[in-house]
Amino acid sequence: EKKGIPLRINLNADANAGCTREILFPDFGIDKIVAAGGKETIEINPTQEGEFKFRCSMDMAKGVLIVR
Repeated sequence: EKKGIPLRINLNADANAGCTREILFPDFGIDKIVAAGGKETIEINPTQEGEFKFRCSMDMAKGVLIVR
């Protein structure tokens, strides 16, 4: 992703998704729970470069958003 360009992430949760129905982007103040079998969209506007971690509520699924 590029700095200063808004990012839209579409989330889809399986009926059996468990803790991965919740996604947290702590650096952006995002904590979104998707209903089982539901869909949600989050928007992030990264204003600085860097690596920003995201995770599920139990820290079992995680990743990094890289902004350049």
